[in-house]
Amino acid sequence: MKHRFLMTALAAITLASGVGTATAVNTAQPVQAISRHSYHWHKVHTTKKVKIIRVNAHKPRYKWRALETVTLPKNCSFKIRYFENDNYFQLKDLGIEFSGTWIRRGSRANWFKNGYTWAEEKY
Repeated sequence: MKHRFLMTALAAITLASGVGTATAVNTAQPVQAISRHSYHWHKVHTTKKVKIIRVNAHKPRYKWRALETVTLPKNCSFKIRYFENDNYFQLKDLGIEFSGTWIRRGSRANWFKNGYTWAEEKY
């Protein structure tokens, strides 16, 4: 009788812990390529129209003003990195007509997804 009770309790604990692990794994959020602590370049593409600005990188960041503003179309591919201290994304590989330093201010990452698109279209 004692062994039957112990085996039932052990089976219940094993089952409960296995179900808890399975639900924790299934509810995990997908990981974005851009980390708040990563200064490396990541390949991304836009998920909607985005306004970016060109700045003069030779000046200190507190003096940056918009020299030019452009709207990127949906599914435009490029490389990006995030600067946490100054709260902006820097973009590169936008195409020949986009020379200079291009940025997007803010910390939200809902306007891009990881990886290049299949078409690999530039602007």
